[in-house]
Amino acid sequence: MLSELIVNARILVIDDELPNVRLLERILRRQDYCHITVTTDARDAVPMFVDDPPDLILLDLHMPHQSGYEVMNDLASLQNPQVPVPIIILTADATPEARRRALAGGATDFICKPFDNTDVALRIKNALQTRFLQRRLDTRNKVLDEQVRERTAALEATLKELRNTQQQVVQQERLRALGMMATGIAHDFNNLLSLIIGSGELLLSNNDRDGRPQIDKYVKIVMSAARDGAKMVNRLAQFQRTRTEGEVQQTVCLARLVHQAVDLTRPRWKEQSNANGIDVKIVTELNEEAHVTGDSAEIRELLTNMIFNAVDAMPKGGTITIRVCLEGKIVLLVVEDDGIGMSDEVRGRCLEPFFTTKGEHGSGLGLAMIYGIVERHGGTLEIDSQLGRGTRFQIRLPRTEAARVIETTLTERIAESLNIMVVDDQPVLREILTEQLKNDCHHVVPAADGDEAIRIFRQEPFDIVITDKAMPGMSGEQLATILKEVRENIRVILLTGFAEHGISDSVSPAIDIVLGKPVNLTTLRQAIVKSIASRNVKSRQSTMEATAFDASKPASVSTPVAQREYHDQHL
Repeated sequence: MLSELIVNARILVIDDELPNVRLLERILRRQDYCHITVTTDARDAVPMFVDDPPDLILLDLHMPHQSGYEVMNDLASLQNPQVPVPIIILTADATPEARRRALAGGATDFICKPFDNTDVALRIKNALQTRFLQRRLDTRNKVLDEQVRERTAALEATLKELRNTQQQVVQQERLRALGMMATGIAHDFNNLLSLIIGSGELLLSNNDRDGRPQIDKYVKIVMSAARDGAKMVNRLAQFQRTRTEGEVQQTVCLARLVHQAVDLTRPRWKEQSNANGIDVKIVTELNEEAHVTGDSAEIRELLTNMIFNAVDAMPKGGTITIRVCLEGKIVLLVVEDDGIGMSDEVRGRCLEPFFTTKGEHGSGLGLAMIYGIVERHGGTLEIDSQLGRGTRFQIRLPRTEAARVIETTLTERIAESLNIMVVDDQPVLREILTEQLKNDCHHVVPAADGDEAIRIFRQEPFDIVITDKAMPGMSGEQLATILKEVRENIRVILLTGFAEHGISDSVSPAIDIVLGKPVNLTTLRQAIVKSIASRNVKSRQSTMEATAFDASKPASVSTPVAQREYHDQHL
């Protein structure tokens, strides 16, 4: 292969004496070289080099118009420094100065005239071998350099991905630690809030308050503050919460949620901003076919917080752009503003809980909450921001092919009073809940713990049991399991003080509905309606059993007194 390259090499001969040129041609032809170009005018060297780059140059030193030294100097700028064209000097000047100057000027070899033909042929062959080996080496080096660049780029991308993953893991650990702390205080705090809200609802429902509207006003203020406190506990607990199999998820249209969030926040970004002399606009570019599976309330809250953050980032006004588009099996949500932007340091810490640049006007929970919601929906969050150039949030969520949005409504209503047992180890909470249900004309029997509840349950027929989750001796879930063994169709509502979403991943199948404390009367009523409706549906679909208990006909009542009380409540 190398020998074939050598005989096909392009050789340029430059000598002002024609006999010398012809002699060199004969020497080269005898060695089977077939691509030979000659000139007796040194001024042709550069044009010939450019038109047909040679693999070897045979050059005389002393020529009219231009010397060999000058030719080498002109060709130096045209040479590839990695693989220069070899130049063999053929000259009658045998002085050491001429040799030194020629070799220093770029010559590969130096041959004195008159020369030996065989010696010249061998030196030409050696120079060409070196030339082609250098070219082969240069090609391989370029391939290796490209492979190294590709490998380096891949390693840098991997390193970047590892750093991002590490940052996400650190962020998740911080959120998890915060969530664990929040869960630790949520139970006791929510129980206290339950006392406040329950007492307030009882006060507002009491008709014997002598028409004192001022009391109602302050009671409503207290209840509003308690509900805000409950939301804060719930938000803290959400930081460490993960999506569980038992949670109800729906197919939601992301564009529809954007429209809702824009409308909900309009008083802030439009009316309030206009009142302060600030012009804020929201521009939307929405794909109506973009659907995701998840919690519409959480995604709507995510959008609301992002809009509020964008408004805060534009103290002099500006434009908020919200885009929803499809990327294959991914739905891309982009929220972009042209506000003040963030520095690299702030961008690196903006997802940390309680980190804020708003001073007393911010809690530092908004972006951390957004990050938690994205994580629970199996998505990713990217933040691009520069000081003075605005901020862009990019959220990618798994796309749902099914485009049908599920909307459920509760159609059944309770047309009669119910027999309800309330189980809670805290007397005040038990009393408040009992009074609330009695005001709704239900027959309510309180129980202080699981053992008392089981004893009462075996003596009276109940439609619903409402039990606290955490109780000494027996938990609410353990109680529900025992009650279902006694009477399969009993409905059990579990109340937990571990925040709305701070429930264990695997709730007992004996539990029909779970409510987070503090629970208001409206939510409790809805849960009762739902539980009775589900019981009626199940009763219609199942075969009637002799030992089954039915809300309209007590099949097993242990005492005449209990049976009479039951009929008094239901007739």
